[in-house]
Amino acid sequence: MRLLKEKAGFILVELIIATAILAAVIPLSKFFMDTIRASNETKIQQTANHIAQQYLEEYKAKDMNEITAITNQVEIVNGKEYKVSVALEWLPIEIKGLLGTVTISKDTESGIDIELSSLAEGSPRKYHCLSGSSHTLKFEPLGSRSCMKWGTNEPGVELPNIADEPKQKQLNLIVIDNPSIEVNIKNRTKIEQLLINKTEIKPDSEASNFKIYVEEDLENDAEINTDVIIRDTEQVGQNELGVNIIVTVNDADNHELVKIAETRKIEW
Repeated sequence: MRLLKEKAGFILVELIIATAILAAVIPLSKFFMDTIRASNETKIQQTANHIAQQYLEEYKAKDMNEITAITNQVEIVNGKEYKVSVALEWLPIEIKGLLGTVTISKDTESGIDIELSSLAEGSPRKYHCLSGSSHTLKFEPLGSRSCMKWGTNEPGVELPNIADEPKQKQLNLIVIDNPSIEVNIKNRTKIEQLLINKTEIKPDSEASNFKIYVEEDLENDAEINTDVIIRDTEQVGQNELGVNIIVTVNDADNHELVKIAETRKIEW
């Protein structure tokens, strides 16, 4: 009887010791497992960040034609699958200081349509001329303001005065479908700098038939010195001045790991 009591006492002590050991070991095991899991997640995130940055730098250096031909990619690193997608988000044109818009488009083989518009007016003023002809786009004073005229005897489009940039203006010149026409630009107002954003949208196979000339004009026998800058692009939409390159990296289950973006300006 005494031996049974002593044996029972030893068993109880062993159970208490075992319970104490388990109570200490289980939290430690969970701690180590959580640490390992967190370490793996950190490595995966770091790898995703590295891949995203690598793709962003690569696409920033590509030609614009290459950038638009984007396909999704899959990278395998240490047995893990990373799905990479690159998206483009075109930036809208800035309208601050915008003088007006001239849109020139081929209507028929012999005729060309021209539209003049400004921020101050709702609908554009429309004109029609013959293919292969030469015309003058004039900026002339209109009281305290100025106007944009297509041809000497045509009515003009009133242009707004912009308080913060009264002597520096921008003009969007948009040429569609490569019409055969020559445009002379003359300035008879007090614009000291005219920035022309010329965008030509035409088939790649066609040579450019559109020509633009900027002439100094004379008023009261005094030459008006105007600094004219023409920024020329091709095959770029009229509202596309730059592009956001967005790189997204997902895991094999399409859970997003990282998304980064950077703006690239179009080279003029």
